[in-house]
Amino acid sequence: MLLVCIHSRDHRHDAGIYLRNRDDQHHQQIGCFPQELPEHYYDFYRGISGGGGTLYIDLPLLISSFYRMYIYCAALCTLNTGLMERLFAVFFVRDYEYIERLWIQWYLQIWGTSVCIACSVGYTFFGTLESGLFFKIMLIVLLSLIVIACLIFIFISYLNANFLKLLLTTFDIKKYTLSRRFQLEENVKALLLIKQMFLSHGVYCFFAMGLFATPYVIFELNTPELELSIALFETTMSLYPVYFMPYILYLTPSWREKTAIYLKSILKMKPHIRRRVQRTKSTSNEQETKIYFDQLRDLWA
Repeated sequence: MLLVCIHSRDHRHDAGIYLRNRDDQHHQQIGCFPQELPEHYYDFYRGISGGGGTLYIDLPLLISSFYRMYIYCAALCTLNTGLMERLFAVFFVRDYEYIERLWIQWYLQIWGTSVCIACSVGYTFFGTLESGLFFKIMLIVLLSLIVIACLIFIFISYLNANFLKLLLTTFDIKKYTLSRRFQLEENVKALLLIKQMFLSHGVYCFFAMGLFATPYVIFELNTPELELSIALFETTMSLYPVYFMPYILYLTPSWREKTAIYLKSILKMKPHIRRRVQRTKSTSNEQETKIYFDQLRDLWA
């Protein structure tokens, strides 16, 4: 494409028409996913190479496309990153909650951000010529990640729940350490939280798919009403962090308390924090006496 742009202005124009026809064909093949933005990206390239186009007009389209794809990928990487963190706690680091390890957090953040940036750059720049093929590859990769993440989640949830149950019902208290029991309980709580996040995100995705399918049922193809509706829904879905990330902050008790503390320091006001109160069952005098003598017997043994 660059060689054609160097030879002459007419060749650039012909190449632009050819690429637009290719993009229209891909749009007809995919159907439910609009492919108009790659046309603007090619105009952006023409503006840089001197073949026409305005940089200040095309640059916002480039940035908005990068942001939209980054948000879509971040929605998946956030859940996968939380699952990877539990993998460290289950298989590699037994005292994960006891000692804070910053290198694990940095690794997870760099991994998730790198995947989001790679997908956004690939879609924005390299997906211009073969946009349909690029979308199919991304769809296969992302669906594979979702299936693998679900299988891993089911496996480690089953493993933690059964091992904790076995630890509490079979082994005596002197056969295991309290740190091991605490780590297993934290793993179970974290996996339940990830499950809630997965289910909430799944409901959101089904709602978004139904919302995007509505204009195709109401309006005819290639009409201004259809394009305007799709653009409106895409803008709404691009505001993903505005209404989903606060929900995750509220769902996690520790994050909710930290957010309240930060708001208190910023706004200089006393936050109202709802704390979960665990009710413990009262033990009888006979049980307390038995526990006391068991502890003495362990000390004299």
